[in-house]
Amino acid sequence: MRTLWFVVVLFVPMCVYGQNAAQDSTETPKSLLKAGAIKRVEILRLPDEVMTRTSVTPEALRSIATYKVVFNRGFESTFGSLLSETLFKRSSQNSDLRWGVLFYDNSGQEIGSIFVDKFGQNGFVNKETVRFTSNLAKRLHQVVRELR
Repeated sequence: MRTLWFVVVLFVPMCVYGQNAAQDSTETPKSLLKAGAIKRVEILRLPDEVMTRTSVTPEALRSIATYKVVFNRGFESTFGSLLSETLFKRSSQNSDLRWGVLFYDNSGQEIGSIFVDKFGQNGFVNKETVRFTSNLAKRLHQVVRELR
């Protein structure tokens, strides 16, 4: 019985801390935008019809994206609503990514990222694999379309 009590007392707080830390890391883009820490946003895009031999990872999308849109100002309202409407939960499913949104601070350092597959359902938020509850790819299409 003492052993069981020891395990509960020792490991439960560590498990709870690990869950909270991961949740905090996925909330970073929203909170950074609210705090005014984001000074530049980049959208990366690899068209759906482009075929690759393997699934496109965040690292691969950074290097092979065929489109890149950079926002240096006026992005607060667009990305504020996008981030506030974006809900997600942890997932273990990797996917073939087609969209990337990178957030940078005043010194040009990347401080957050979101990557999404072509269906808008799976991706990454700050290196954590997630499943989005709404079609984030569709929303990103709208953002880019409104620029024209």
